[in-house]
Amino acid sequence: AGASHSVFLGDAADMYPDVLYSGKHPSKGVYASVKKTNFPVSLAEVRQARWITKVMAGGIRCACKSLQPAPPESEPMFELAASERSFYNQLIKTSNLLLRPLQKSNFYTSMDVYPFKSSLQNLVVSFGALTKKIGEGITDLTRIIQDSAPLNHSLMLGAHSEFMETFRVYSHSFSDFLSVGGFDYCTRTGSEFFEKIQGSIRDLSDERDKSVAASSLFLRAMRYPFFRLVEYSRIITRIAALVASPEEKTQLQRLVLDWDGLKINFSSEHKMADTTRVFWETAIPKLTDALRRPERRMLRESKTYPLQMPSGGKFTSRLFVLFN
Repeated sequence: AGASHSVFLGDAADMYPDVLYSGKHPSKGVYASVKKTNFPVSLAEVRQARWITKVMAGGIRCACKSLQPAPPESEPMFELAASERSFYNQLIKTSNLLLRPLQKSNFYTSMDVYPFKSSLQNLVVSFGALTKKIGEGITDLTRIIQDSAPLNHSLMLGAHSEFMETFRVYSHSFSDFLSVGGFDYCTRTGSEFFEKIQGSIRDLSDERDKSVAASSLFLRAMRYPFFRLVEYSRIITRIAALVASPEEKTQLQRLVLDWDGLKINFSSEHKMADTTRVFWETAIPKLTDALRRPERRMLRESKTYPLQMPSGGKFTSRLFVLFN
């Protein structure tokens, strides 16, 4: 901020950053009237500098710093940073519009049914931890771009195992909550709360169809972070193809393989959790009450894969279930 003006650097629809200005606009003419804007306006002529990394202001002056010439990997680097900020913004919206109101609701504070309360608490906590880690990463990545430092100096690459572990913890919490039918249970028993926020939760998933069940919207909001893994692989692959350093290229290629492997593992994990959910829904209540646990998964059962007992009578009915 300057003496009577402010300058902002923000993301735009394309990959080139946008520079915005608000406040008094000095004129070259001594007797000319001073222009003033009360809200940020885009400075189209400044955007022609393209890869702007920093803006500064002081007194009656302001300036911007841009990459000239820009290295080949600038475009995917800027795309990674801009899309990561958008991802982080969506996580914050989910917390503000869904999870924080949920934690303050009478439904949540009075819920004491096992295993739903504990698994929901774990889901909320791990979502918060993931949001915090993404926030730390994007702050660091913005600094890396501003300083024109190599990507392998960033947290996303240098400490990528920490990012992946945060995703793993969240995936486990999500799978546990899904496997016990937590999304259906919460939206059914907490129907009054979800009716109050139905507009907000629908906006989170850009859903215009009002007939979509609250459980589906809740599930979709919590599943959203996993779609980011595909973007990590895609953008980092582009960066790896453009960097000049063989060592950095190798690091980036390994990182892509790690994100791809994580995506495959999560897909399998969530599929098994959903299969377990369906099993508990169709099992007799006594069996469900006795054996249902958040961490338990149904691997195979004799309804789908029949087993014959040699000692069983013709009219004997038995159910065999293999759990993890």
